[in-house]
Amino acid sequence: MEDNNINGKIAFLRDKFLEAEKEYLDELMEQPKWKNYVEALNKLDARQLALHALKRMECIENGQVKDKDLESVETEITLILAAIQDFVRERGPRERDDDELEL
Repeated sequence: MEDNNINGKIAFLRDKFLEAEKEYLDELMEQPKWKNYVEALNKLDARQLALHALKRMECIENGQVKDKDLESVETEITLILAAIQDFVRERGPRERDDDELEL
């Protein structure tokens, strides 16, 4: 199935990436700053999370983030996207609402 870009090497790399992402998130959760941030994110719904992520990305794109703060803002975005992923997994498949945010 190499024509469809699905083979053992691709699957291996995907699994490695997901494993590394999980380890990174586990490390972040050991830090009180990020643990508190995630707890705040978990109180938001998917729309709020998506808008929050977009705002943070726009800040980077518009040069509103100082170089010294870039890593922290990128970490925030990573955690927001993980929170969205968790929200979607917990909710499960469903019909799309007409007023849902389209990205």
